[in-house]
Amino acid sequence: MDRIKAEIDSIEAKIQKLGGVSQCGWDPADHKDFLRIRTKHKDKVNTVAFVTEMRRAVPTADEEEIRAHIDRFLKLQDML
Repeated sequence: MDRIKAEIDSIEAKIQKLGGVSQCGWDPADHKDFLRIRTKHKDKVNTVAFVTEMRRAVPTADEEEIRAHIDRFLKLQDML
């Protein structure tokens, strides 16, 4: 039982480090745009077209921030 609790605590710590489950550290509206555009691009988030559309949708995020968000999101998906 202690091992299971330790594993859960470890996963929860990783999730928090990635910015939490719901928005991976982004504003809810910006993350909603991310999910919408991700769906439109059929999960192909590491393309120039995706990043370009994200930059238009979330003008406060530069390319580096968008790519960091993509990385956090993908890591979170791998953990779940």
